Amino acid sequence: MRSIVVATVLATFLVTACESRGRSKKGDAVSSGDATSQGDASAADGNDGLAAGDGASDGASDGASDGASDGAGDGASDGASDGASDGASDGASDGVADGASDGSADGASDGSADGSDGPACLDAAYSEALPNLGANITAELNAYKSSDPHSFVYAVLAKRYPTGEYLVREGMKDNNYDCVENFLGDKSSGESVVTQLSTVVHECGHLADINLGGFSAAAFIIRPDLIFSCPGGSYAGPDSVFARSLIAQDKFGPQRPKCNGGSQGCDFYADIYLDGDPGNSQFEGGDQGFDSVLEEATQYVNSLATGYAFHDYYGFATSERDGILTFLWYIQRYLHMARNKFPEDHAFLLGNDCWRDSILTVWGRAWLYLNATKGNQALGLDDAAIEKLVNTPELLEEIQRVREADGCL
Repeated sequence: MRSIVVATVLATFLVTACESRGRSKKGDAVSSGDATSQGDASAADGNDGLAAGDGASDGASDGASDGASDGAGDGASDGASDGASDGASDGASDGVADGASDGSADGASDGSADGSDGPACLDAAYSEALPNLGANITAELNAYKSSDPHSFVYAVLAKRYPTGEYLVREGMKDNNYDCVENFLGDKSSGESVVTQLSTVVHECGHLADINLGGFSAAAFIIRPDLIFSCPGGSYAGPDSVFARSLIAQDKFGPQRPKCNGGSQGCDFYADIYLDGDPGNSQFEGGDQGFDSVLEEATQYVNSLATGYAFHDYYGFATSERDGILTFLWYIQRYLHMARNKFPEDHAFLLGNDCWRDSILTVWGRAWLYLNATKGNQALGLDDAAIEKLVNTPELLEEIQRVREADGCL
């Protein structure tokens, strides 16, 4: 839970950064190319409910992520390369492992994977190479210098989680903010730094998305070769949508209420991300729109992926799984509220190729890593309880509606 403190600090920084970059968004979905899948691990492979995901992951990666998305989502990004949403359906399902989209893995893509009823849904088809858990980083640990943590961070990520290295380097392109120095606490040893990498990758990932974008779209770097840049979806500007904090008032929230100083069986993410009142005159993190919810989900997947890559160095339990599960739950709840109380917002999100494809891609990637880490006690605190919330049939239907709008079953 140590990263909750970091998260609070970051929230302040990134909300300010977001405001300074502007509040309006518009733009076309673009992609960084054909966006082919990198490997043979698939989200649907052995999925225990691919369609069912939630789970909060605080811990080592709970790395301060409020304001991060709080900011990344709002001005997050435009400049992704050509065809983000277009290439998404290409890229997300390109290179799917054998049987990856076979069947429906608990409703992930009912009946469509075999092509009989339509194209495979992007979440079921998603695949990428998993982290290289066997890569030896002893040499890097022995050569570590506290005066130069950046070189160490790049080197070990390159060996075990190359996407993480890419995100950190992209985040470091913001000359006004050093996301490595600012999100590393104890730099006395390489071993200590390794246990903080999920936070570093998460926060640098936010900055990478912000740096990629600008004022006109929300950018989500899934991998170096798969990037979305979606129009609107922010709390202000063209095609703006309702504040994420409003979902705290829905009928699902009481099942895991805000902690408000407590610590057992409560949602400490809600205290950070679902704060504020969109009706007052003060801008608060919870005032942000759906773009920030998906941005946080994107980075919590990276938190879990990084934690998985280096979990052999963890001597404690973290909430990496809890974080991403929680944000899958928030995605479901936001879509449910949009459909029932803000139908224009719902029609906009499900009517836009980029938003549909990015939602399904993040959903599929999340379940790829949740399945890979199932039962790993170093990566979860209360993840089993949160996963049950994500598996609520009424909420799973919200993701199914996205699939149907995207032309798959």
